[in-house]
Amino acid sequence: MAALGYIRDKLDLKYLLLFVLASVKEPLGLDDIIEAALTDGAITYFDASDAFYELVESGHVTPEGEDGGAPLYRISEHGREIIAASEKRLPQSVRRDAQKAALTAAARRKRDSLITCVTTPRADGAFTTRLEMRDDDGDIIKLELMVVSRSQGQLIESNFRANAESIYGSVLDALLKDYDGDIEQ
Repeated sequence: MAALGYIRDKLDLKYLLLFVLASVKEPLGLDDIIEAALTDGAITYFDASDAFYELVESGHVTPEGEDGGAPLYRISEHGREIIAASEKRLPQSVRRDAQKAALTAAARRKRDSLITCVTTPRADGAFTTRLEMRDDDGDIIKLELMVVSRSQGQLIESNFRANAESIYGSVLDALLKDYDGDIEQ
């Protein structure tokens, strides 16, 4: 490991990885965990990955479910005990930056889990693209669009995933617009 940040050895790195997982309630993917740890600047992806898998092998971190085929992980009780006893080993600035990155990753993962997009072929040779955005209480918007090609559907899916909230607002604006000038709002 380079000596650019506060993390000096593999043990420090393991504490940081445990701290990242302890900072969130939701399980995270490996890339999210490592991205949060990389905020220190002294860490490489390969060092973090190696330390992370040692934590999994030792039972400090446990797999919990999948997201799109990629495993998700959560800190174990044993890992929580370790981090509670040694949290102060990490400088406050490193803990703050890692926690912020972990919370951002968890929020992004939750948002992405609430958006569903799929393009399927139709009998007439066209395709149907279905777009959904929901929250914890249920559906916010569901759209079904006929598209002329799979690539057009995939572009629509990509745009919706990246901009679902803005698209929802634009649809509402269009539907609430007074086209004839005689609708009271």
